[in-house]
Parts: sequence; C-alpha cells; structure tokens
Amino acid sequence: MAEIKLISENQLRYLSGLKGFNLIYLEKDYFLTVLLYLLKDTKGICFKGGTALNKIFLNHKRLSEDLDFTCKTGTEDVKREITGIMERNKYIFPKHAFENQTDKFFRLKVFYKSYFNKESYILLDVNGKASVILSPEMREVRHFYDEIPKFGILTLNAKELMTEKVRALVMRNQPRDYFDVYALLSMGYKIDIELVKKKLKEANQEFEVERIFRNAKKIYSQWNDELSQLTNEQAEYITVIKRLQKEFKYKE
Repeated sequence: MAEIKLISENQLRYLSGLKGFNLIYLEKDYFLTVLLYLLKDTKGICFKGGTALNKIFLNHKRLSEDLDFTCKTGTEDVKREITGIMERNKYIFPKHAFENQTDKFFRLKVFYKSYFNKESYILLDVNGKASVILSPEMREVRHFYDEIPKFGILTLNAKELMTEKVRALVMRNQPRDYFDVYALLSMGYKIDIELVKKKLKEANQEFEVERIFRNAKKIYSQWNDELSQLTNEQAEYITVIKRLQKEFKYKE
C-alpha cells in the first residue's frame, strides 16, 4: 500500500476555494478519505451510509463526517485488524479510542492532526447486527485529493444504500438524510418500498409514510445550519420536501 502524503494547509485552502466547501469540513473529509483508503483491504467489512453514497454514487453532493460499515464476520477480528492499521499510521492518526463496544458493534474515535482545531476526530462505526440483503460491489471511491491514490472498496449495493437512507427518513429526522434521498431521486435512483419494509422489519418498525413528514418543523429549523456546513450547492428545504411528498404520494 502506498504511503499517504499529508496535505498542506495551503492546498486545503486552495481546494476549499475551488470546490466551494467549508474549509474545516473539507479538512475532515480529506482525513476521512485517508482513513477509508487505509481500510480498503480490511476483510469482512462493507462500506455503507451517507458517506458511501456521496463518495461513490453522488459525486460529492455533500461532505461527510463519519464512516459506517456493516461487518459480515466477527467484529473482534475486524477490531484487531483496524487496531493494527491505526498503530502503523500514527503519523497521520496519532491516537484512537474504542467506544460503545458490544459483541456485535463498536465505534472507533480516530483523532487526526488538524491545522485548525486542537481535538479533531472521525467516528467509525462497525455494525455486525445489520443485514446485507443484496450482493455488495467493489466500487471506486471518488475524491479530489492528489495526495491519495485512486482506490476502490467493497460497498453496499446502491439499491440497498438507498433503502437504508429511506429507513433513516422513517426512524430519525436529520436534514442530511432528506438531502441524500432527494439527490438520489434527482439522479434517477428508484426506491424499492418492499425492501424498505424488510429493512424496517429487522428493526421492529413498520413503514409509515407519515413518519417521514411528521417532524417537518424540526427538520426545517435545522436545515440551513446543518447543510450549509456540508454542501456547496444547497437545495432549498421546500424543494426537497415537495419532491419527497410527490415520490411517496403524501398529502398534508
């Protein structure tokens, strides 16, 4: 594996101006991409979540703050392998700490040397409880950092990623989930409602369209604050909600 060259502060500032992304979040995205590169050959894990969507399928509609993986083998083996990777790359990630550990889940807090903040870190979740219904695929990770080689990683199937995002709309109310589903629909991706129902059933939940729109005021109140930090072309809240209402045939 090629050694990663650390990005300079000047290069980060240049990219921030060129791409239109918030400088602090762009720096985090760089280190997140480095971490993803280091994890690309880790056995038994499958890349998923909003970061997977935006780095592979949505071509950076927004930046991300964390990494999510489904574990298809024992989490202890994965934990040992990731610990070894962290120990070998302390020049980039000087320390790490495990949190919220169970026999089928762990969260790793990975600290990086920021030019701008003293305590900066990335959260990495590995979940052995989540199912993988469709066959995962090797996918190229898109990025714009000359310091990081091109690479691919085993990733949840696009349809299953979309399904899990729709499940997130039902089970939690975060603006980024609404933004991601809107972006996927805008690019022609389709929602498989039966697969959504299956994923919800695993969490002992039912598919109720009303739950997607029930907390509209809460989503609206957080919309600009959350997405202005992560996007360079922010979609208007009303545009996104109307598109989702049309997709789910929802009337207030």
